[in-house]
Amino acid sequence: MNKLTKAAIAGAAGIALLLGGAGSLAYWNVSSNVGSTSINSGSLAMTSTAGVWNNTYTKWVPGDSSTYTGSVTVTAAGDNFKGDFTVDKSSLTTGNELAQALDITLTVTGTLPAGVTLVSPGVYKITGAGTFVLPVTVKVQFPYGAVIDNTTMTKTVALTDIKFNVKQTTP
Repeated sequence: MNKLTKAAIAGAAGIALLLGGAGSLAYWNVSSNVGSTSINSGSLAMTSTAGVWNNTYTKWVPGDSSTYTGSVTVTAAGDNFKGDFTVDKSSLTTGNELAQALDITLTVTGTLPAGVTLVSPGVYKITGAGTFVLPVTVKVQFPYGAVIDNTTMTKTVALTDIKFNVKQTTP
C-alpha cells in the first residue's frame, strides 16, 4: 500500500473513533431553583432643617464661636441596620488653614430617641430600622491660644458646607 492510501485509511479510522466516542459522552443533567423567596434591599435617608446660628460675626478672630441649632431626621430601613451619625468637617474647603484650625463639635440635645446611643463625643450610633428625629447643636469655635499662625488670616470658610453624615457600620 502506498503512503497516501495508508494516510486515508488512518484518517477515516480516526474520524470513526471520534464520532463513536462523541456518543459516549452523553449524560443527563437537571437543575432546580434554590427556593421561592427573594430579598429586598433597605434604604437610608437624611434631611436637616434650616437651623439657626446664634452668632453671625463678619470677621472671626481667635476666641470666636458660633452654635447652630436645628434638627436632623434619619430614616433607616433594614433589619440589621447600624450606622454612625456624625458631623463632617472634611466637607469644608480642603487645604484652607482656617477650616483646619476650627474645632467643630456635634451634640444631640435632649433625650436620645430609642435606637440612638452616644458612642463617643460627637459620634452617635443608630441601631435598627425607623425614623429618628435628632435635635442637634453644632458648635464651631476658632480656638484662642492654640497653635495657630498667620496662615489663618484672610481666609473664608462657608459654615453651610458643614455636613451631617450617617455611615453604615458592620452589623
